[in-house]
Amino acid sequence: MSFNEQELVEIYNKSPNSLLSKVVKVSVKQDTITAINRNSIILASIGNGNYWIIHDTDVNYWLLPKAKLKVEQYRREIVELLFDCDDYEPEYCSFKLIKPAQVSILANKHEWKLEERGALKFANFLDANRFQEDNNLENHLKSSNNRLVEPESYINSNAYLEATVERHSERISELENNLQVIQNSQQSLNYPKITSIDNNAYLEAIIERLSERVSELENKLSATQYLEAIIDKLLERMSKLEDKLIVNTSNQQSIITFNQPRSLAPEFNPFNQAANLSNSAITQSLKNTYIELVNIYNTNPKLLEQTAVKVSETSASIMRRHTDSSQKVVLEKVNNSNYWVIHDVGIDCWLLPKSKLIIDQFRYETTKALFECRGYHPEYATFNLVKPAKVIPLSSDEQAWQLEEPGIIEFFV
Repeated sequence: MSFNEQELVEIYNKSPNSLLSKVVKVSVKQDTITAINRNSIILASIGNGNYWIIHDTDVNYWLLPKAKLKVEQYRREIVELLFDCDDYEPEYCSFKLIKPAQVSILANKHEWKLEERGALKFANFLDANRFQEDNNLENHLKSSNNRLVEPESYINSNAYLEATVERHSERISELENNLQVIQNSQQSLNYPKITSIDNNAYLEAIIERLSERVSELENKLSATQYLEAIIDKLLERMSKLEDKLIVNTSNQQSIITFNQPRSLAPEFNPFNQAANLSNSAITQSLKNTYIELVNIYNTNPKLLEQTAVKVSETSASIMRRHTDSSQKVVLEKVNNSNYWVIHDVGIDCWLLPKSKLIIDQFRYETTKALFECRGYHPEYATFNLVKPAKVIPLSSDEQAWQLEEPGIIEFFV
């Protein structure tokens, strides 16, 4: 094609589908993405790829995202290998091409190597420039978001839910009035008027977000009763184990007293008596604990997020695992992670995938080191947690954990 780099950028941003007949669809080869060798990213024509390669008359090969590619959080890691995304935010769902990435074709003629990253400029779905003349609406929205955070002592009550629904209804009326004021102000100043379509779309977005919050609070209210039942069961189990320990201790002391003179009876050690509990009883107790955890995760994983410690595998652990697969995985506490560590009522620590984790081919390499992945397919529909992985803390401040026993995840196509 006859164009230079800047002309390609203009064509892509204005009408990307006009390039469709002239591009090669490619994807990143997962086996070239490692912590050791991230400077040799290879792309190949694999399936319906998320990226396009196009060449100009000077035999320059340019790499572009496919038209209307949604750069969601789970896809961001690979996109950032190919393009500079400094201004990316999770709620931004559109972008402009600033600079295409440059690739070189390999000798086999059907694979390309990344030579230079490109750049993307992200923008929010709601165009904030329309409201530059009056930012009161933005301030109201921030105030509304702040009011959604309530103390835990009140958040699970029916009164709170009723008050929240009523407050949201009042907020919607308030937003409608504010928009009308802004439109009247724009008319008097000869600014472009917000159309009724924009108005409705904006209000629908606000209403949808508030409705989701109400639904979340209702789920939390019902789940609280479920958690209380679990706590009652655990307390009852603890009481039974304590009674059993006392009975075993009493019986053992009676036998010793009957068969031996008092002076020859060994000194009683309560910790030795714990051995009288069978291994099967202890194993069953642990199994019951994580089964309740699995039920909560598969039903409403958001309930666990507040108490979860967010972790990811360390870079050193990834490198050791690539060299020697028998090495145990080590995880560390990080802010942006794909996995959670949960403490149960005892001393055990369990590892879970974070809520709504998308396990693509790139993340599958780490996930299969932590969990047995039953029935995995890159185009799976959903998955269930069958058993959490078991981890142990490596330090008293609980900044790092080591995998002791893999978990189990079952995938459904």
